[in-house]
Amino acid sequence: MRRSVIDRLSPKWRWLLTWGFGVYLFLCWPVIARRGYPEIDPFYLAIPWLWAVPVMFSAPFVGFSWGRVRNLLIYSFGAAAVMGGCFNEWAIPRHVDLAWMFVLGPIDWGLIVIAGTVAAEAIAQLVLRYVRVFAGTLGTPTTPPGVVEAPWRIRGYCIVLLAATLAFPFVYRQIALARAEQRGVKSAEQAWTEGAAVCAIPFDEMDSERGIRNWSYDPRTGLEIYAIGDGIAERTFWEAYRRVIEQKVARYGPAPLAKCLFTPEELVSLLNKAKFERLSTFPFKHGSLTINADGSMSGPDWTGRTLGKEVLFMYRTVVPEKGNSTVLVTDDGFKVIHPDGRILQSIWHPITEEMIRVGD
Repeated sequence: MRRSVIDRLSPKWRWLLTWGFGVYLFLCWPVIARRGYPEIDPFYLAIPWLWAVPVMFSAPFVGFSWGRVRNLLIYSFGAAAVMGGCFNEWAIPRHVDLAWMFVLGPIDWGLIVIAGTVAAEAIAQLVLRYVRVFAGTLGTPTTPPGVVEAPWRIRGYCIVLLAATLAFPFVYRQIALARAEQRGVKSAEQAWTEGAAVCAIPFDEMDSERGIRNWSYDPRTGLEIYAIGDGIAERTFWEAYRRVIEQKVARYGPAPLAKCLFTPEELVSLLNKAKFERLSTFPFKHGSLTINADGSMSGPDWTGRTLGKEVLFMYRTVVPEKGNSTVLVTDDGFKVIHPDGRILQSIWHPITEEMIRVGD
């Protein structure tokens, strides 16, 4: 009898499911619109995983029926499309095509979402077996069979579900950041062991005048510089990585390449102390690096121009006390080149502009 009573419950569950999907899509839209780079805060990344919440909120007002199954399948299709827009690699960041989202999203996420929806419905109905209060159990046998409207136990179920829903993004965020920190520590330990560690520096701390730029080498640590992005999880990962590497450098000393690197002050001082040779024969080969008259360079790890136009001058000198590194001076600044042809540093400095004004 109770199943027949539940099956006759108010159709409000359909409205809850429909409005629930609308709210879900609205809350997920920042993730869809901002997906890609810079990485969005993990708080927002938690929201797409809450697709089962409208299912569980609507469960108290309906029992098993084929109409319920049909509506849950339609809802799952929509939720899978939203998941596709939030996480799939094929969706171009900030240019998500809704048509493709509703085609490829269900293909990639459909089975996962349907399985989760079935599990959420089963759990909700199992819990509600002990929550629903039937009129016949309240001492009024003459009352027609029915379910008491919003008894305190149903309210309690909804309050607990709402509290869990509101808490989930905060918990997810803390877990995501903790895992990012753990990955950073593990990655730093592994990179140091393999000799592949980098010097991670926030992008907003990059300074071409100090030689702090992506893919150059840091003279203090002897490690290749890597620019950290703006995403909070990415920052957390690299800050943990950076702490470990700083500890390693303090304990074991800088990497061997540090002896080949210069500070900007050392390079400026070198102009007064060293004997520079003006390059006049091109192409000039240095290890695996080829330098052309227009300032373009080609090699295994560098292909490009020193300037967007033909350079005005190029001078070079070899510095034995710096591991026989070659210092190349152009109107674009300094470049420090390893004997094997790798460009270790690229530093812009105002003094090279002064050299242009005085005719180098």
